[in-house]
Amino acid sequence: MPWRKEGQRWKGIGPFALFFLVVLFLLGWNPLHTAWSALQRIGVSILRLGSFADETSRVESQLQSCAEDLAELRSRVPREEERALFTSETVVGGWGSVLGSVIARSLMDGRSIILVNRGEADGVQDGAAVVAGDRILIGTVEDVRAHTSVVRLVSDHRSRISSKTVTSQLAGVSEGARGSLLNLTFIPKEVPLALDDLILTAGLEGTIPADLVIGTITDMTQDDTAAFGSASIEPLLDSRLISLVRIFIPPAL
Repeated sequence: MPWRKEGQRWKGIGPFALFFLVVLFLLGWNPLHTAWSALQRIGVSILRLGSFADETSRVESQLQSCAEDLAELRSRVPREEERALFTSETVVGGWGSVLGSVIARSLMDGRSIILVNRGEADGVQDGAAVVAGDRILIGTVEDVRAHTSVVRLVSDHRSRISSKTVTSQLAGVSEGARGSLLNLTFIPKEVPLALDDLILTAGLEGTIPADLVIGTITDMTQDDTAAFGSASIEPLLDSRLISLVRIFIPPAL
C-alpha cells in the first residue's frame, strides 16, 4: 500500500539523521547550549525593547517640555499691535523712558509681580513707573538689579499710588487688593465721583509722572458719617497678557 512505502522511505532517513546529529555533537555542537544562547538572545531583545520604550517615553517628555518652552517664549514676543503703541518716544514733562520686555511673572497669593529685562545699567530706579499700552500704569519698580528689575503691579496688595480724577488734583490712594480690582481709599467728600470715571496718577511720589491712567471706577461706597469715601477701580489692561512695557526715568535734578 502507498502509505507503507512512505513509511519505509522515512525509515531509511532516520539512521542518517541520527548519524548526522552524532557528528555535529562530536564536532562541538551542544543543543542545550544552543537553546540557552537562543533564550539569552530573546531575553536581551526583550530588555532592549523595554529600554527602547523608556527612551521613547523620555524623548516624548523632552519634546513636550520643549513645546511648552517654545510656547512660553512665543508669549514673550510682543504682539504687533502692542509694539505699535511704542513706535514713538513717549515724552512726559522731561521724563526719560526705556522699553523692556516681560521675561517672568508671578501672580499668586496676593503677590503680583513681573520681571523685566531692564535694570540699573539702563537707568532704571526704585519706584519708577512702569506703563503699557497708551500710558496705562501697570506697576512700579520695587527691586532694581544690574540688568533686570522686579515690578510690583498695581494689583499687588502692597501697592499704593496717589491718585486723582481728570477734574480734581487729588482723589485718594489706589491700593492693590485681592484679585484684579483695586481699592480707591481716602477719597475726600468734596471730590465728585461717578461710575466709569477715569482714575489717574497724581504724581506725588516723585518717581511716577502725573496723569498716567490707572483704571476706571466700577463701584463706590458713600457714608455721610465717614470722613472719607472709597471706591473700586478696574485696571484697563490684563497684566497676564502684557509682554512689552515702558519704564519711566525721572528727569535729572
